[in-house]
Amino acid sequence: MKDIGVDKEAIRSYLLTFFFPICGLFYSFNNWTEKHSKNVFWMFCAYTGLILIYQPYGTVLGEGSDGGRYISTLVDMHGSVKSFKAVSEHFYDGNTIDIFSSILTYVVSRFTDNGHIFFLVLAIIYGYFYSRNIWYILDKLPEQFNRTIWILIAFLFLACPIWNINGVRMWTAAQVFVYGALPHLIALDRKKLLWCPAAILIHHSFIIPNIILLLYSIFIKYLNRNNVTLTVVFSFYVISLFLNQLDLSILNNVLQGILPTYYNDRIDDYVNYDTANNLASSLSGNSLHYFVFIELLHWTVALLIFFSYFAIKNNRQSSQLFLRLYTFVLIFYGVANLISDVPGGGRFTVIANMFTASALILIMTYLPKGRYFRTLLPIIFFLLACSLIFEIRKGLDYYGYNLLLGNYITAPMLQSNVPIIKYIKDII
Repeated sequence: MKDIGVDKEAIRSYLLTFFFPICGLFYSFNNWTEKHSKNVFWMFCAYTGLILIYQPYGTVLGEGSDGGRYISTLVDMHGSVKSFKAVSEHFYDGNTIDIFSSILTYVVSRFTDNGHIFFLVLAIIYGYFYSRNIWYILDKLPEQFNRTIWILIAFLFLACPIWNINGVRMWTAAQVFVYGALPHLIALDRKKLLWCPAAILIHHSFIIPNIILLLYSIFIKYLNRNNVTLTVVFSFYVISLFLNQLDLSILNNVLQGILPTYYNDRIDDYVNYDTANNLASSLSGNSLHYFVFIELLHWTVALLIFFSYFAIKNNRQSSQLFLRLYTFVLIFYGVANLISDVPGGGRFTVIANMFTASALILIMTYLPKGRYFRTLLPIIFFLLACSLIFEIRKGLDYYGYNLLLGNYITAPMLQSNVPIIKYIKDII
């Protein structure tokens, strides 16, 4: 009988993930070189959407996380919106170009007002781009590499993790933008570049990353011509680390001058001192360890970028695989640092980290490190690991016991709005 080429190992892994999703997660890590592993991971991501806690214990629908407010809209749309025309009129009334969430909500609302189904569908979309972005980098690694690189791989996974679907628009747009940009930055592959402007339809703020990418693409030949140019771009990044207090009134005028007039109202709403002070006041309620770990991650990444500059400069001929990506990281991170104090501007640091993690993995794998870098690297990696533990801790706010014990069959029947972190706190 002719062999039809059924991949039995892939089928077994999909069945494993269906009945034991958490085991599928570890399977995808342990067998990352298999072609189906990224799909196994994608399948696990979809499950996390099905069990996401969008309505935390002790809150009413719409309170607490961003996800609750999206589900409020889903419930309203399921009950009151009867045609796509009613939704499309809202798309194009001049108040928004973020059509993704409205279309998604409308489609899901046609057959359910169940928030878990909404986030399942969203996780399928988000998880596709998320898994592809990660495996695009993993596929460029040799089968054998230093195990410490797994800390950077963990950084790649956690730079914009799956539980960020709670934010719906911003972080889905981030995954879509990276999906389009990475192949271009690493291999000058333009086939997926259309995904970058598509991210604007998911969240309007992605006009800024697109402008940065466009300007970079225009001047890419000059940016990567010699070490002098690299040094200038690196200097811009270093200066941005210490020059992040911009005059908001001046920035407001600059942004209104370069962005389409559609953005004027949003710029006025966000780029002003009243909004900045309100944001600072709301953040002041966070615990001390929140700010400690945020700063720890920021400066640890800065150290890795700093030492990577000298590794690339001293091995220019061996750096072609990631030179364009690293240069883009310096520019994008520099801009993100400069606007980090603008309300909402700090979110661009997350996008910068997605590109940075990708670049660092390749640099640490393929380039020799200098003596000082090799000496300090264990300490830097230890600090990075500590900051990543905090990222995982944030994820425990979004899942209950069914993350560890449930599966696709039991999840609809055993939903829990009590996060794992609450159980841990009760034990401690």
